[in-house]
Amino acid sequence: MEHAQDETVPSFGSRTGACNFQPSAVNFCDDMGFPFKALVNGERSSVLTLARLTRTDPQPLLANLFVRQDRRTLRFRGNDLSPLARLHGVMQFCPSCLQEDMAAYDRRVHLAPYFRYVWSARPYMTCHRHSLPLHQTTVPRSDRGHDFHRQILPHLPNLQKLTEGSVHRPATDFEHYIYARMTKRGDQWIDTIGFTMAIRLCEILGSVASFGRWATHIEHTRNQWRTAGDAGYQIVRHGPDALQAFLSDLQTQEGRDSRDGARSDFGNFYLWLTETRDPDIEPIKDIVRQHLIDSTPVGPGDTILGRPVEKRIIHSIWTASKDVGLHPQTLRSYLATAGVVPADPSPFHNHVLFPLEPNAKLLDQLSRAMSLKSARTYINCERTVFPLLMKEGHVRPIVQGASINPIFDRV
Repeated sequence: MEHAQDETVPSFGSRTGACNFQPSAVNFCDDMGFPFKALVNGERSSVLTLARLTRTDPQPLLANLFVRQDRRTLRFRGNDLSPLARLHGVMQFCPSCLQEDMAAYDRRVHLAPYFRYVWSARPYMTCHRHSLPLHQTTVPRSDRGHDFHRQILPHLPNLQKLTEGSVHRPATDFEHYIYARMTKRGDQWIDTIGFTMAIRLCEILGSVASFGRWATHIEHTRNQWRTAGDAGYQIVRHGPDALQAFLSDLQTQEGRDSRDGARSDFGNFYLWLTETRDPDIEPIKDIVRQHLIDSTPVGPGDTILGRPVEKRIIHSIWTASKDVGLHPQTLRSYLATAGVVPADPSPFHNHVLFPLEPNAKLLDQLSRAMSLKSARTYINCERTVFPLLMKEGHVRPIVQGASINPIFDRV
């Protein structure tokens, strides 16, 4: 019995037990002095024992270990798989792959089929080699569910029928990515994010892109999650800039209420960001947080995704009016005359945005603004003399226009 290059250790233990006429992998491992659960959990000492008993090079076995990190998480080649990334009570397989396994054996062909490690990933739903949907079957949630030989045996007579009854479809780019990452970690930006978090980022983002901001996740079918995963991957595969460009598109689409801010703009994606407690989500939050700071009128005193905003980048008429101390409509008139904002009166005050930095001096002047009458009093000037001072340029309004009353800086 030879260990296959992409075979999981429990699968190899299961086939070895069957090769030795044991009724199950659990019985075989018990007889050999270690529990089958140890192989499922990736315990190194038990794997080395299995390698010694089968005269197998231990390194390929160790390379294919799913090592339990805690009650919920397994690690495979540096990738952490939480329950969200794995299947539970379900086993999936490609019937064409198993047929090829059996065709390579001359005798006892029922021992040939083995479980590929990529089949453990929930979002991997299509065989990238045969362009076939993976077939799913229920298995016990206990360790016996990892006894691949025992679980697959009833399906072996039907492999040809399963293959013929499947509609061919190419694996998505996302499914290719899942396989590639489990084989060898790449150097894309998404590869810097934890494996489970990368999967969920693609799926949640893709659900918004494919089915709308508030699509009900619990109602998604497997194929809809497959579509969503690939749609999200097409965005994030190009890095943070592409993610921010997608967020910008969401902010300009119809069907949103800007009074609700980012929650309305980003829908379920923003709810996912706020509700997820996995620390692997922090790099994603950092990108979204900075995008909101760069594109929405938030500033000191506001909190985004659990962190306070330290510096304002964007003002709205509404936020600037509170800082400057002018009525929003008055401020809007002056800013429109100065060319800072459009003269179009239709958008609401909180919809009219402008950058703070190039307009900081103007806003500072407006915060000290005086009317013409107050300016005359301030410099103790006669009413008839003040227009002459203005004409000669000794006194200049902050903003000048035919449709507004002139105002002056105290400084």
